[in-house]
Amino acid sequence: MVEHRYFISFFITTLVYLGLFGSYFILRDTLLIEEQKAADNTICMCLSEFVPPSDAPVEETPKEEPVEEIPEEPAIEEEPVVEEKPQEEPVVEETPKEEPVVEEKPVIVPEAVKPKPAPKPEKKKEPVKKKIKKHIPPKPAAKKMPSPKGAPTQALVKKGTAQKDKVADKNAFLAAVRQKINRHKSYPVIAKRRGMQGKVAAEFTILANGHVSNIKLSGSKFFHASARQAIEKAFPVSTVGRALSFPMTVNLMLEYRLTQN
Repeated sequence: MVEHRYFISFFITTLVYLGLFGSYFILRDTLLIEEQKAADNTICMCLSEFVPPSDAPVEETPKEEPVEEIPEEPAIEEEPVVEEKPQEEPVVEETPKEEPVVEEKPVIVPEAVKPKPAPKPEKKKEPVKKKIKKHIPPKPAAKKMPSPKGAPTQALVKKGTAQKDKVADKNAFLAAVRQKINRHKSYPVIAKRRGMQGKVAAEFTILANGHVSNIKLSGSKFFHASARQAIEKAFPVSTVGRALSFPMTVNLMLEYRLTQN
């Protein structure tokens, strides 16, 4: 496209110069023809035919000086300026290096182990006193009264069982909360690209309505945003039917580790 444009401009310039030269030669020929016609139309007269009287002074006619033609300077041809094409440098496309995709290992949350109920203490059997038979007429046997020591023993057993059930319920509740937080946890993209791993210690309060508040984080700062987002998404939780006291403060450790292929 650029070469075609240069050719057209060169062709137009050549036509302009040819027109100028043609006009110059045509004009010069026209002037020469007019001068030749003027020379042919001149009338030759002899001065002897017109003899003036002797008394009158003879006037001398001034001779016409020949007019020298000034040659016109030929037009200077302008050489066409040829523009040099800028050499285009080859563009080298850089192929982006593919970064290794690191898969995140799922964090396995250990299941809460329910504590085995402690064996109930065996009741001590009271020794039976041997009665010495006497030759006494039989009397109606008196009814045996229950010993007063049995009542406090049963109360202690019930209290210990209730405490164990409460601890088991709390462990199951916290295990469910941990599992829900880990399910909403995501690995930060920048940390995954840099191959970074870390731990975040989280502390938060579970309210009686199942919502969370007072989230505090410490540890690797690259994972703070991910940990906070996972905790907020895991709540609210159901607290109905739980024999637990609320508000409850929970301390939790969240781990971020990359899997190695």
